[in-house]
Amino acid sequence: MIIADEQGAPQVLGRKRVSYTCSVHEIFRETEICHILYEQFKSKFGGIMELLFQLPDFRMFGLDPLSGRYIAGFGKAYTLKGDSIAPIGPDEIRRAAAS
Repeated sequence: MIIADEQGAPQVLGRKRVSYTCSVHEIFRETEICHILYEQFKSKFGGIMELLFQLPDFRMFGLDPLSGRYIAGFGKAYTLKGDSIAPIGPDEIRRAAAS
């Protein structure tokens, strides 16, 4: 879940947020993608990445989004699936958003 900061929100319970259901897979050190990601992390975060990658318990994981939900505020909720975004709520709200 990613959620807007409380300090900038006019109403704490109506903050913008998005959450996803994902499938998870480990990115093994011996793979090409791991080496590519390592270089990208190293260029962004510097030398700390060298230390992290040397630790035996450091592991990387990939997240593949399956579906999600985006809340833009009160009465503004949407499902996210594939390339589609659909409003959540009673049929009349969904029909009004579609037109």
